[in-house]
Amino acid sequence: MTKHQFKENFSVNENSLAIVKEMMARSRELGLMVGKLANGTTLIDAGVEAPGGLRAGLMVAKAALGGLAEVEVAPIPYADDLVLPTVKVSTDFPVISLLVCQQTLPTIEVGEYSAITSGPGKALMRKPEEFFEISGYSEIARFAVFVMQSDDLPDEKVSSYIAKECRITPSDLFLIVAPTNSMAGAVQVPARILENPLWRLSFLGFDVNKVRCAVGSAPMTPVYPNIWKSPSITADDMILYGGRSIFFAEAGEGDDLSSLVKELVTENSPFFGKSFFEILAEAGGRFKNIDRRKYTCAQATIYDLSNGKIYSAGKIHLDMIRKLSS
Repeated sequence: MTKHQFKENFSVNENSLAIVKEMMARSRELGLMVGKLANGTTLIDAGVEAPGGLRAGLMVAKAALGGLAEVEVAPIPYADDLVLPTVKVSTDFPVISLLVCQQTLPTIEVGEYSAITSGPGKALMRKPEEFFEISGYSEIARFAVFVMQSDDLPDEKVSSYIAKECRITPSDLFLIVAPTNSMAGAVQVPARILENPLWRLSFLGFDVNKVRCAVGSAPMTPVYPNIWKSPSITADDMILYGGRSIFFAEAGEGDDLSSLVKELVTENSPFFGKSFFEILAEAGGRFKNIDRRKYTCAQATIYDLSNGKIYSAGKIHLDMIRKLSS
């Protein structure tokens, strides 16, 4: 059985739908609100009007990853006087879970509504197209699951637009909504720690299908009212200055992993020393306008499975975390 054949033997939307069904069955204990829009779309509120929580955030993150990654939260010491709750992610299907599923679409904008949107439903949209060309992954499903970062819940116009893009009926669409400024959002955003550097490896010309497995971690950000209104720390800052990524790759002829790993870390980025609040402001307050060179992490490691060598770059920048959180 080839790797490509193995990929075709599962459905990321089926995987995530199983997670969605568990969320619905356990909605009360997870602090979720579940409802249906007038057109039949199932809506799971994980933090807009619902309280949500850590366990809800873990399930939101797993759903966004197509059910192909493990996600957990644990207290991790970063210094003798600093212990931070940290989100850990591991996957044996990095390209499918991170690029096909978790990597965000261009921001969904319907009327005045906008949301950063990701999840396995992208496999039906086939957007962004480059990731499907890279992975060779395709899927035919009659339902779709998406995770949306927004402070507001979508309406029927939004869900009808998404369903049309997926070529399914609105009643077969499942939307999970978790604002960045919520406990669930504070988990699912740092769970994107591996998405950024893997995308960057692809951007730099490395065949990311050679990445067999990946492990990463990033501290959770505090949840506070003015997260986008005043300069302070965000989940993106935690990834930039406290995030770690480890890739297990089978390098081939011409692959210079020692140089590539240096390109994955924030200290070698033109944005080093800036807060995400500043980076977003420079992009006119629009996520889609942010320079893609921003998508790095604090520390990166690549294990070369072809020769046993280990390449590493960067470090945790506690000075920036302390500065931005003080």
